[in-house]
Amino acid sequence: MKLNIKIIILTFCYIFITAISATAEYWIKTSSNNSPVYIDLDSITKTNNGVFFNIFYKVDKLNENIVYTIFAQDTKAGIANTKTLNEYLQNPKSMTTKNIPEPAKLNTIKTTAKIYNAYVIANSSKTSIEQAKSLNKAFNPNSLCSKEPDFGPYMQELQRRIKLNWNPPKGNESRRIIVLFKIAKSGRMLSCRVIKSSGLLAADQAALRAVELTAPFKPLPVEFKGESIDIQFTFDYNIFGARY
Repeated sequence: MKLNIKIIILTFCYIFITAISATAEYWIKTSSNNSPVYIDLDSITKTNNGVFFNIFYKVDKLNENIVYTIFAQDTKAGIANTKTLNEYLQNPKSMTTKNIPEPAKLNTIKTTAKIYNAYVIANSSKTSIEQAKSLNKAFNPNSLCSKEPDFGPYMQELQRRIKLNWNPPKGNESRRIIVLFKIAKSGRMLSCRVIKSSGLLAADQAALRAVELTAPFKPLPVEFKGESIDIQFTFDYNIFGARY
């Protein structure tokens, strides 16, 4: 997923949220009750000890969609890993098939109604799994997650503060500097550099100084689940000239 918001500011300001690389996923519903369980067919991994697979469903007590890596052995199963759906979608590879639950933590599958149908699919043949794919439309779990955050107010405040600290050297030349900086979720600036020079060292340094003086920034919107954002910021003499 890549979010690209374009805002007019000192010519242009771009914000890029780095896409999270994801493993192939084919989630299907395994029951049709009020709280369905979804299994990721692509996560099914059979080993000498048993079978691993990922499922998710809404845990009513938490009012949250939870992803579990299930380990099943014969007619018993246990939880090998747990994450919220949002956490999982940020880094699908973080789920592991290495944590085999202790025998005492394995429950009889037939009494664990939430995962029974998913287990039947996971323990079926490869042909049956492919048939399940052909008969069921994949479900996109992103639809259950928080909506995309509105960065509009955040960017407006950011550009206002940077503009106050923008104090380029005198001159009417047509110059443009592009600065790329990274903001952590807490608002801390992680990096800052010029990616397109104006050709005038003093102007480049003034652009960097404007960003650095503005830091630390406000925390990123609470709806944003990533760890940081990259912002490409353009300073243009044609729009905002030097101060005299």
